[in-house]
Amino acid sequence: AILSLEQEQTKIAIKQLKKAIAINNHPPSLQTLGTLLYQQQQYEQAKTYFQTMITTAPDNESGFFHMALINLQQSDDNQAKKNLIKTLDINSDHAKAHGQLGQIYLQQKEYKKAAIHFTLRLNIEPHHAETWHSLGQTEIYLGKFNDAIDSLKNCLADNSKHPQANQDLANAYVKLADYHTALTFYFRQLNTNPNAESYYNIGVLLMYQEHNKDALEYLSHALKLDPNNADGQINIANIYLKQGQHDLACEHYQTALKIKPNNPEIAHILAAIKQTDIPDKAPKEYLQHLFDQYAPFYDKHLVEQLQYNVPAQLLDLIEHDHRADASWTILDLGCGSGLAGQRLKPLAKKLIGLDISTKMIEIASTKKLYDELKIADIHDALSTYRNIDCIVAADVFTYTGDLSTLILACYQALRSG
Repeated sequence: AILSLEQEQTKIAIKQLKKAIAINNHPPSLQTLGTLLYQQQQYEQAKTYFQTMITTAPDNESGFFHMALINLQQSDDNQAKKNLIKTLDINSDHAKAHGQLGQIYLQQKEYKKAAIHFTLRLNIEPHHAETWHSLGQTEIYLGKFNDAIDSLKNCLADNSKHPQANQDLANAYVKLADYHTALTFYFRQLNTNPNAESYYNIGVLLMYQEHNKDALEYLSHALKLDPNNADGQINIANIYLKQGQHDLACEHYQTALKIKPNNPEIAHILAAIKQTDIPDKAPKEYLQHLFDQYAPFYDKHLVEQLQYNVPAQLLDLIEHDHRADASWTILDLGCGSGLAGQRLKPLAKKLIGLDISTKMIEIASTKKLYDELKIADIHDALSTYRNIDCIVAADVFTYTGDLSTLILACYQALRSG
């Protein structure tokens, strides 16, 4: 059998090993035969020999490890997990078992356990690029973006041509709002392994920096690779809309609507452009998606690109016309990331923020400005408030057609006088 393997005569080797095992269940023979059958994707036969090996040599971790590999091929992750844990009970330094177990935990979204096993494998094999990559992905899911950047850089140090690491590294920098560095790594991804997602992400970042001509080029390239990307169609349409090219904008919005039929967000924008079937207010789905997508770029874009100063103007108006004495309960409608809250905080004994976007509320909460933050549609939430001293709405009513119901709700929420 050994001579046959050396001469790459696999079928003959398998026959010889079966004869040898019929005489004696020798663990090395069982392992070699099981491995050969595994490599030929004869998983049930391979499983028989590895099971015999486990019975014959229960302290040999190799049998449990190979059984786990077969379990994974047969999509039985839970049994694979049990066999990997047994492998590690016998040999806690089994690097591959830590790596495989980490992958299972990653797929099952048990990110803390995944990170532990990827770290243990790296303690044994510190230059294993794929494990550094998996650890980096796990740390992104855990919100440990700086740690993820370190792990992904280690991955690239060990394999500069890793097919995915540059993109994940760029994604981590986006989470830290470092868009300039993110662009650098998205461009590196295009040099290493170009894909629709990187072209799309570059286009979005350029769009938020008002580099619309370049953004169109990258978003268009993304659509060539993935024509069914509705978000790509919508963002191209958004650029044309900003440029006043309504026919082109409609063309891309309509294509997006074919991809996502009955989508209220796209239908609303088309209705606004064509001035047909205009609803009383923007749909909740439209506002949620718009501002969830916009949230990571919101502060930087408004303040640096658009020189946004509405909160300062509102503060001047309040201080000029009212006697604010830092004892007010202030309700900030559509509070977003808290740009108005930063100005209002000195006037408020209690500052309340309402917004429909989960992502915006998450950013506002990190600023520690608000005494209360609530994810809600302002039309629904206003009825729950009474005796408010001041209500502020900074660039919110643009998303509401008929204001009469909303203004009445505000009147009822304010304290008398």
